[in-house]
Amino acid sequence: MGNGEVLTRTACLVRYGRLGWVALFSATDELNAEHGDSVVIQTERGLELGELLSNVAEHHVGDV
Repeated sequence: MGNGEVLTRTACLVRYGRLGWVALFSATDELNAEHGDSVVIQTERGLELGELLSNVAEHHVGDV
């Protein structure tokens, strides 16, 4: 990195699991989803289905 480049990542808030855990996840690819959509997430338990609680946003790495 250099020459004024800013590293960003896509982050979104997701509710998942039977207990309704909420966490911030980053997307590896471009994510075209909105609040309320279902998303597949990778957790320590494997792949899980979650509900998107926020709109997808790009953040500077370190801000998230």
